[in-house]
Amino acid sequence: TEHIHVVSPAITNQIAQWVETQRITYLEKCFEPTDIEEADMVIAATNHSEVNEEVRLSVPEHVLFNHAEQSELGNVTFPNVFRRDRLTISVSTEGASPKLGQRIINHLEDTYNEEYVTYVQFLYESRQYIKALSIEPSDKHALLEQILSDTYL
Repeated sequence: TEHIHVVSPAITNQIAQWVETQRITYLEKCFEPTDIEEADMVIAATNHSEVNEEVRLSVPEHVLFNHAEQSELGNVTFPNVFRRDRLTISVSTEGASPKLGQRIINHLEDTYNEEYVTYVQFLYESRQYIKALSIEPSDKHALLEQILSDTYL
């Protein structure tokens, strides 16, 4: 099962809410290498470069590692993501510029506005109906293409 554990002398309000709702666990202390001995993934995301470096140097060889300050020092990066109900779009610059990734996401959020929530739900329901029809696969394909028309958006 997934288990997220935060080790830090202080946490943000958002992290505190997650601790309260038991979505994550938290240990109020400074980092020590023993904190990550059993980890499968480690994220160094402090606002202290020296602590992030200590974490990086302590990561066991088999562990996935994300370095928030310097992505090239890790072996995992995270894409920027936005969701609109069933529609999920992610953008990655593979650590080159998370800020560019966020700028692109902001542009996509404007392009794929709230209308897309209803539209994607319509596409989902229509697809389920079309898949169940007793017609030729080529006819199903044609119908699926047709519902992508801007008319339905």
